[in-house]
Amino acid sequence: MNQLLPYSIILALAFAPAHAEPSTKLQELQKERREITGKIRKAIPDLGAVDPELRKLEQAAAKASEAHQLALDKHPKLQELNAQMAAANAKLEAATEAKDEAGKAAADEEISKLADRLMETADKEPELKRLGTAMHKATIALMEREDQVRANHPLTKELFAREEALQRQIDAELEAHPESETE
Repeated sequence: MNQLLPYSIILALAFAPAHAEPSTKLQELQKERREITGKIRKAIPDLGAVDPELRKLEQAAAKASEAHQLALDKHPKLQELNAQMAAANAKLEAATEAKDEAGKAAADEEISKLADRLMETADKEPELKRLGTAMHKATIALMEREDQVRANHPLTKELFAREEALQRQIDAELEAHPESETE
């Protein structure tokens, strides 16, 4: 899944709405949710050791991600966009190293636009769309199983319920204030 990570970050940036600063209430809810999530991870650092089915799902998700990423990297209709994305990522890395906030913002914007174009182009290609759907389904299956394990394990059951309640509160706050930023 490591190869998918850069595209996952890019996609998150690409589809993130323009937003204002989050409300204080939203910030507090998000902070508490992060703390609860940390406690859950600390309670069960290796979910796969608790549930062997997760190992299979992790492998399936990794395999699907690798297949999708390889197809994205190699597809002839994406070569130019991939080259532009590599250049934009190099700009971001250079700006980050130079602590150039304006350069980082410009590179982030460029990466976001390129990610949009890359995904729009990829969605028009049946094989890329099929692989993307397979990756998405495998990832969702993994995440759902992880949630099931956390929701039912004695060490995390109460924490998970609290985390879910916090997420509902966060969602309600975002719905009430759509201009607020999410994590």
